[in-house]
Amino acid sequence: MSFPILIENSEAIGELRGESVRVSTLAATSLLLASRGVDKIVLPTPSDTDRLIAERGLLALPPERRATVRLVDQDGKILHRVRHYLTPLVGCVQKWPETAFVGFLGDFVYQVALGAIFKAAIGTSAVSVVRDFIPIVDPSVFQGEARFRFAELAALVCSYEPAALSHGALRTEIDTGSGLSSRLWHLIETAEFREVIEESGKLGWAEHPIITIRHLRNVLNTYLQTKEAATLFKSASTIAGVGAKAHPSLEVAKASADVLANFTESREGYRPPFLPLGPSIEGIYRMALSSFSTDAQPARDTIFSFATYKGGREGISWLNAGEEGKLEREAADLESSKAKWEEAQKALARIF
Repeated sequence: MSFPILIENSEAIGELRGESVRVSTLAATSLLLASRGVDKIVLPTPSDTDRLIAERGLLALPPERRATVRLVDQDGKILHRVRHYLTPLVGCVQKWPETAFVGFLGDFVYQVALGAIFKAAIGTSAVSVVRDFIPIVDPSVFQGEARFRFAELAALVCSYEPAALSHGALRTEIDTGSGLSSRLWHLIETAEFREVIEESGKLGWAEHPIITIRHLRNVLNTYLQTKEAATLFKSASTIAGVGAKAHPSLEVAKASADVLANFTESREGYRPPFLPLGPSIEGIYRMALSSFSTDAQPARDTIFSFATYKGGREGISWLNAGEEGKLEREAADLESSKAKWEEAQKALARIF
């Protein structure tokens, strides 16, 4: 059985003879994950900058291993749709902690959306990061549509519960709720459909057939998951494709059939688990730096420092000297993680 995992596009930041250096972590991360049974890496590259960094990392891999890395969302369409879905929340926040919450929420939603599409686990701690904000955010800042989307996403975040892995000092985060994570795309696409209705009127949706078909797909969810329906729509896509070649006006029909045919591929019914790499990221960092030069070192007063990239935006994370055991303690402290999860659940109950 295939074991794919989604990771962040990142570089290790260090120093070499007084000069700053950055090295892709892709090769080092691939080696670690291969030792743990991962046979496919899903790497989002929604911008030219993202792809350039990923391609540098691919060159550091043996040719035989490059095919195990799949670059996804290369046109940035999924990231754009996620950011558009979060636009009402962004417009409501003006100060911390709500600004930070919405910012981290973007990473979480994007990763869950991709995980659902590609049926991949997620090798980050995005869910625990955003969940820690639930008890401290002020829900009253979210008004109108933003309040509804906050409710949907807060429930999704709190559906993930920390659980112990069967080996090592790591833990995972699993959706133990009502399958909310498997319905994330339903939330996004339904919101898009409502926007079309609001802006264009009930007749206006005919000008946006792809969004309309997505909405109909959600309405027909139960039926479309049957084997018979999948066969039917795959046949419809083939027939529409042949017709489109003969008559250009049928291109819309082909596109609509393609959306229906692709329905059963991945989005519904899969709940992407979060499998953060925990203390392993320190080893990844050192391996990446040493692959560039054995003389490369972390910046002064740090144990490691990473740059992560998404959609042309850069984020920096680091661990200060003297905190060597922090990641290992956090990864092993399941009781504390469960306490924070329970605190978030209680906060959610108070909010709604």
